[in-house]
Amino acid sequence: MNTNNVLDINRPVSFDEKITRYEIHSYPPATSISLDSTDNVIININQESAYLLISESGIYLEGQFKKSDGNNLDANSAIDFANNGLCFLFNEIRLEMNSIEIDSSKHCGLSSALKGYPSFSPSESKKYEVCGWNSNKLLNKTDFTFSGFIPLKFILGFAESYDKIILNQRLDLIISRENNCKNALISTTVNDVKVQFSKILWKVPHIQVNDSLRLELLTKYKQNIPITIGFKKWSLSYYPQIPITAENSWSIKCSNQLEKPRYIIFGFQSSRENDLTKDPSKFDHVNLKNLKVFLNSEVYPYEDLNLDIEKQRYLMLYLMYCSFQESFYDKVSEPLLGYTEFKDTAPLCIIDTSRQSELWKHSSTVDIRVEYEMKNAPPADTTLYALIIHDILFKLYPLTNIVQKIM
Repeated sequence: MNTNNVLDINRPVSFDEKITRYEIHSYPPATSISLDSTDNVIININQESAYLLISESGIYLEGQFKKSDGNNLDANSAIDFANNGLCFLFNEIRLEMNSIEIDSSKHCGLSSALKGYPSFSPSESKKYEVCGWNSNKLLNKTDFTFSGFIPLKFILGFAESYDKIILNQRLDLIISRENNCKNALISTTVNDVKVQFSKILWKVPHIQVNDSLRLELLTKYKQNIPITIGFKKWSLSYYPQIPITAENSWSIKCSNQLEKPRYIIFGFQSSRENDLTKDPSKFDHVNLKNLKVFLNSEVYPYEDLNLDIEKQRYLMLYLMYCSFQESFYDKVSEPLLGYTEFKDTAPLCIIDTSRQSELWKHSSTVDIRVEYEMKNAPPADTTLYALIIHDILFKLYPLTNIVQKIM
């Protein structure tokens, strides 16, 4: 019980009337390129006096699956979306502000799956059925048409972390399609298939505010007071066809001091790419025994994991998975996957590197390296994915439309 609240009987009643209108506006592609083309689809917004809430925006899609020659699929074709199938249709989605890249997602299906499994609660996952997460309801089985909606916060760290309005800036959303749609589908009878989009729209909330707040925002805008834009970016790296040895190491990348990792989510996949019989959003445990991350000389985690997944000994891996929501979102953990489902669906190794030594402040670069050990050599055609979550900062001068990345 909040004692102050209970006893404050003379507290005045207040009403929040700062926002006077909330509207969803749809923006089509700016060019005349066919939506069936593999060229980039570019959607731009260049409106004066527009207050945009990008964190609540998303991509609306309509399309149809057909044979590669353009003919309709047979009526008895057994075909459906894989989990997270809509995102697997796109190779890259990039957001630019005043022609400067702010954020991007490459291999959108894998990136969003790696981030989604530890982030969602069971109730939240229902919200994302609109983009095909854990849902097979998007596809019409009679004519194989579909519609769906991909929230930008589902694929871009900027949209998830930065929840403020954008004032009077040019924004471009660049969408790059995958060469084929096999990773988006599950089928045992169809192999000759392509997707044709009939509609791609960027749906963006527009905010209108009351007069006093509009005057305040306009004053700051005319003074060109810089706005600091900070968020957590998701960067995907991968090691295709890892060596068929029980032990190996991988130098992932070298980052600057600001963009050093806060979390790294690792996942292995064996022979899942472009295979219509396998779910591309699932990951394989490959009998992982131990995994350690080295940031310069610091090692995470401190102790060995000592896993034996075949003997159901993967408790530490699951606890690391469960603790992600508490650490990253500062909320009570409600894991999407149970203990057994975690092993069978997404046995991810989530390394929390958010607590780091002050000695690093004197180092201009951070080398990121991983060492892993397996009980047996992994299967051939196994890929190791690493989703690195790190901080990134920009400074925006709203009047002069200058965007600067802070290193």
